[in-house]
Amino acid sequence: MKAQNTAHPHADLETYYAPIVVSDAGAFNTYLKLIPPSYPLAERQEIQAFPKGNSMLTVYLGLKQSAQQLGFQGENHWIYTTYDHDEIAQDPLIASDSLPKFCYLSFPSLKDPLAQGHTSEIIAHIDCDFFSKWRERPWRRRGEDYSELKAQITQALIQLVENHYPGFADLKE
Repeated sequence: MKAQNTAHPHADLETYYAPIVVSDAGAFNTYLKLIPPSYPLAERQEIQAFPKGNSMLTVYLGLKQSAQQLGFQGENHWIYTTYDHDEIAQDPLIASDSLPKFCYLSFPSLKDPLAQGHTSEIIAHIDCDFFSKWRERPWRRRGEDYSELKAQITQALIQLVENHYPGFADLKE
């Protein structure tokens, strides 16, 4: 396998030979990005046709008070807007114009006896292309529109939890 040193593009190309290569970069990256296109692979077209996966978005919240006052004891919750999971599977992603259809809710501080504060996490699926507009912008320097979108998504997820567990929104710092 030939590897180009991307940190030093003018460095010499190195060649490695092995009877078996194990990669944890994923099938798409391994077969389509790491193995040169000139190398014959029967699987290349099948892998190119794989449906694109989703990313996960996590909102980390500091809470003013313990979620125990709402009855939570540290368990995890999957929150759905409908019992029709097939419907959610058709369009599970966060959209900028509507509330998310489901999320995962957790309380790390209730699981940690040494926790010194109260915390919650809300996790939801999102298409990573949702943020592609800011892909080349440096972290923490992506502009006001990016910050507004993050705030909108955060509020939508908090509202989804609030709809199922009234009083949750009042706990956030």
